[in-house]
Amino acid sequence: MRYGDSWTCDDCHRTWNTGRVPQSEYDQIRRMQLRFRLLPIALGLLVVAVAAFFTLTGNGRGVFVLLPIALIVWFVFLRPSHRRRYRRAIAERQKWRIHEER
Repeated sequence: MRYGDSWTCDDCHRTWNTGRVPQSEYDQIRRMQLRFRLLPIALGLLVVAVAAFFTLTGNGRGVFVLLPIALIVWFVFLRPSHRRRYRRAIAERQKWRIHEER
């Protein structure tokens, strides 16, 4: 969904217009979302690069060790704190009362 689009709820059939959110504040939220998406993307690219290095150097077993370790590090250590910081950043943003369109 893009800024200014109208959205209709499938359950209650109410229509909401995102254009009622100030453009500058909407852009700030989008930038913040992009910033918080960078860590998982960077970690994924790092794992792919290391896996490719292991594969090209003939160390195929290293890939089978790398992937579970990377998943454990992400899901047990990094992701919970990343989510907390993201939720805290979202909670600090201004809230709007947007009423349904009639």
